[in-house]
Amino acid sequence: LKSSRAVAMRTHTLFAPPSIHLLFASSLLTASALHIGSAARVQPRGFAQAGLFDQLAKAFQNEEFDDRNAKAQHILLKGGDADTRAAAAEALKVQIESNEITFEVAVRQFSECSSRAEVPAGSLGQFSPGKMVQEFDDYVFDKTNEIGEIGIVETQFGTHLVKINERKDKFDPRVQKVQ
Repeated sequence: LKSSRAVAMRTHTLFAPPSIHLLFASSLLTASALHIGSAARVQPRGFAQAGLFDQLAKAFQNEEFDDRNAKAQHILLKGGDADTRAAAAEALKVQIESNEITFEVAVRQFSECSSRAEVPAGSLGQFSPGKMVQEFDDYVFDKTNEIGEIGIVETQFGTHLVKINERKDKFDPRVQKVQ
């Protein structure tokens, strides 16, 4: 009987995953924990025990997680000094807001960025915070700036007229309602 138990133990442990063999070899598990049907529980020594679902729940409680994203278009004005560019940007903004010219036509005529060839003109696609320069993110992800609003932003690259097309704010499960 003793020899059949030894054979059974060898048979069961041969089919265990390699990681179990390593744990067994390093004396973190008891031999009875490797027996199929054993009432012994796998108890790694020296580790805090937490269930799989506890760990998953903890991962989703990350307050630093930022799932915001936005879509925007821009007109980039380079050259000259910041004051000259700001005056030109303000004049262009007035023309767009008074419907003398559309934003897309203004992009194609005045922007010095390769995005003027995008569809829609000046599109930066979808992006999340940190993908653009800080001044740009500050404007686009500021909730007080309305969708469709055009703002003037000065960055290291020049002066931008920025139009916010879409913005998805940070998901907050505490304010979500179950229907």
